[in-house]
Amino acid sequence: MKKGLIALVFFLVTGGVFATPTQSDLARLEKELAEQQRMQEQSKAKSLAVSSEIAKVQKQMVQAAKTVQAQETEIEALGGQLKDLDEQEKELTEKLHLTGGQMVGLVTALQNLALRPKEALFFSQETPVNQLRARLLMNYAVPVVGGRQAELQKDLKTLFETKERIQDKKEKIQQATERLEEKNAHMSKLIRQKSVLQAQYDLSHQQAKKRAEELAAQAKDLKDLLAKLEAERKKKLALRPVSAPPLGTGAFAKSYGALILPTQGKIVQHFGDTTVSGAHLKGMTIGGRINSPVVAPFDGTVLFSGPFKSYGQMLIVDNGDDYMTLVAGLGEMTTSVGQVLVAGEPVGRMGPKGGNLYVEIRKNGQAIEPEPWFAGH
Repeated sequence: MKKGLIALVFFLVTGGVFATPTQSDLARLEKELAEQQRMQEQSKAKSLAVSSEIAKVQKQMVQAAKTVQAQETEIEALGGQLKDLDEQEKELTEKLHLTGGQMVGLVTALQNLALRPKEALFFSQETPVNQLRARLLMNYAVPVVGGRQAELQKDLKTLFETKERIQDKKEKIQQATERLEEKNAHMSKLIRQKSVLQAQYDLSHQQAKKRAEELAAQAKDLKDLLAKLEAERKKKLALRPVSAPPLGTGAFAKSYGALILPTQGKIVQHFGDTTVSGAHLKGMTIGGRINSPVVAPFDGTVLFSGPFKSYGQMLIVDNGDDYMTLVAGLGEMTTSVGQVLVAGEPVGRMGPKGGNLYVEIRKNGQAIEPEPWFAGH
């Protein structure tokens, strides 16, 4: 059987001319076949090893993104506390200036009264009633001045403590910012590492990226692009062997209410809101932080990654079971078409001025309300 196969290979190699192979020819072909099989096995082993390494790096990337987002949240909270302390310092300073001015006037008046000799009362032009009032006022004002002085000292102490707390917050913000820079550098290193591994694992994503760019150029609008991408996806599915395991797992639907927000921030526009053009929003908009990481809401395969018309930098991910997630408005992208993502994996960043991140979820090409799908919403 083996010799028959070798003979057939020899027949094909010689262009269809069925010459009787010699022992030498058979030995050479057998050696070449064995070498090809060995190379295939090595390639498969290498692919498995790289795939395992990619999964390991992805796990580290998810954790790095979480750490960066937590660090950003800490800095934002410290900034809010610092703002409150600045306001408190301003109010105390104004109060002290006002109280100090009043105290100076009052003390000066009391000093003038106290320095007047008793004999002057007999020669004063003031009536006895007014003189008596002045003395009574002095007797009343002295303890008041003492009380105001104690209050002034208390306010001065509070102001001093407030200034110390402001300095402490500034130092903490500086330390947190330095830690954030370190975490961002670590995350960037992991992204580059995964990019290199991905290129080793699957060169075909370059062809997929080129095809996606062609479709984007041909598409009239977002709806047209999504339709083209869906048709392309179904075309690839149709070419899968019958024995291949089904792609649908129901995992996305089971994650209702538990998806990860692609970036930290408040939702500023909701599904169905009226846009400037008068249309109704088919997704939601999140106010993003400056240079903040953007992560994948769920596992999936990248269908599109790049600029698209007024949407700016846009990412479309196939999440299985006919679900897609769309994220647009990124300042920087770190993914390529064909790459496999895991939930929470960084896919890019917001821009240097922050901005808004637009998010859609689609089922069978139709936009559905995204907010209830995300944790905490």
